[in-house]
Amino acid sequence: MSDLVKTAKDIMSEEVFTVTPDKNLNFVEVISEAWHIRHIPVIDDQGKPIAVLSVRDIMRHLSKVGVSHFIPIKEIMSSRLVTASPDTPISELAHKMQEYNVSGVPITADNKIVGMVTERDFLKLF
Repeated sequence: MSDLVKTAKDIMSEEVFTVTPDKNLNFVEVISEAWHIRHIPVIDDQGKPIAVLSVRDIMRHLSKVGVSHFIPIKEIMSSRLVTASPDTPISELAHKMQEYNVSGVPITADNKIVGMVTERDFLKLF
C-alpha cells in the first residue's frame, strides 16, 4: 500500500448514483445492472443519506415467493447507515466496515454524499 494513500478521499469513487426511497425496485435493478453498482445510497429530499441499498438487500427481497419488482425501495432497504468523512483514515474506515459488516460506505461532508468507498476500492490498493 502506498504511503500516499491515507484517507477515504484518496480511494473513494466520486461519481455516486443515488436514489430516493420512493423509487421502485425495478428501476434500481436496471441501473445497478447497467452500471455494475452493488451499493446505492438512498437520500432524502434534501440530499442527506438515509440508507444504502445493497445487492444483498435486493436478493433477500427477491428470494421470497411472490414478491414484486415494483415496490418502493423504502420497503426493502436496510435502515442501518454507516458513513465516514473524506478525512477518515483508511485503516479506521476498514475497521468500521468490518465492525458493522458492510461492504460499502458513503463518504459525506456537510450531510451530503461526496463519494463512496467499497471493498473494491480497497482491493485496488494492492
